[in-house]
Amino acid sequence: PLSNTITRLTLENNDLNNLSSIKSLTSLSRLEHLSLRGNNISTIYDTDNTSDTTLQFPRSLHSLDLSRNKIATWDFINHLPSLFPGLDTLRISGNSLYDQPVGPSHITGVPEKPMTVDEAYMLTLSRIGSLQMLNYGKITPKDRNNGELYYLSLIGKELSASPETAE
Repeated sequence: PLSNTITRLTLENNDLNNLSSIKSLTSLSRLEHLSLRGNNISTIYDTDNTSDTTLQFPRSLHSLDLSRNKIATWDFINHLPSLFPGLDTLRISGNSLYDQPVGPSHITGVPEKPMTVDEAYMLTLSRIGSLQMLNYGKITPKDRNNGELYYLSLIGKELSASPETAE
């Protein structure tokens, strides 16, 4: 059994592959900071058990480090607010997601190349409304506004590039 008095936990450089493998930590009601840096996390749930939908960390957990993992999809990022309802500080740099282009060139109108640090920053903060700090940087209201407008502009480009039946 884990002590319920734990407030900071570091599980860096292990061989964790998914967040459900640490489900037992969801019972730590005083946990404030969790560092999972340098693991092999690429999914939320174990691929053998996708029916597990009860994963939710305590609201007290407000700081999470997922940097240098193997996160490769925006879907993973989109689920973070429901998995970590108290999340306001996130470190997520060094994941393969950010080595990908923002979108296909027929949608963005620019050649496909890895997204810039600014694009990664804007697309991440626009998906997690509760964030106040991202990769050690404070999110200002202007950052939030720019990120959300950029994200919406990409959605608009994608919709205009799609046939009406696919919208």
